[in-house]
Amino acid sequence: MTAKTGMLVTPETTLDQSATMAAEAKARGLGIVSAFGANFLSKGSIAESIARLRRLVDNVAACGCPGLLLGGAGSPEVVADYYKAIAECCDYAASQRVGLTIKPHNGPSSTGALCRRLIDQVGHNNFRLTYDPGNVCKHSGNTVNPTDDATTVDGIVAGMCVKDFRAPNDVEITPGTGQVDFARVMIRLRRGGFTRGPVVIECLDAGDIAHVTAQAKKARLLVEGFLAEPLQ
Repeated sequence: MTAKTGMLVTPETTLDQSATMAAEAKARGLGIVSAFGANFLSKGSIAESIARLRRLVDNVAACGCPGLLLGGAGSPEVVADYYKAIAECCDYAASQRVGLTIKPHNGPSSTGALCRRLIDQVGHNNFRLTYDPGNVCKHSGNTVNPTDDATTVDGIVAGMCVKDFRAPNDVEITPGTGQVDFARVMIRLRRGGFTRGPVVIECLDAGDIAHVTAQAKKARLLVEGFLAEPLQ
């Protein structure tokens, strides 16, 4: 999704570079289940914004990835153009077998409930939600509990970023060590119709390679345990 150098998939990324990413993943026995795309907005030009988003879709398809995750419009003044461009690209993305999603991130899309308004506004079944409970806490100023917020997103969840939160503003921690009640959030999302799609562990506690590897294993087991729980 990202690297120390920044975004891996941008409108400027070439198709050859994107294909190389797919090959590098395959060589390690991996697939790319979700790609976070850089901002596509072109100031003052909706036509160029649409063209840039289409290039993002092309690059994600070349990565062999089924989903392009977008960060949402960061400020109210660009919301209209941002989601107009998405609406214009939903059919094209579907033709390339790429699903478009946003996640709770900042400003106008800081919670699942706010994301739902924007998704309903676009009104296309190829534009849905990647739920991120840690971001709900962080970007709401820790005023919204994701356990409650998850009740607002029935029927629109296509994926999940498994991210925890520790007050006042820390999400760079291993899931299960912060305040998010993942068991309740995941059960609620599943009851609301989230039965397939990527479940991505986005953040872990920092440290050396051995520490990070141990944290990754711990987080994976935690998530697998929650997903195996029967729905009551």
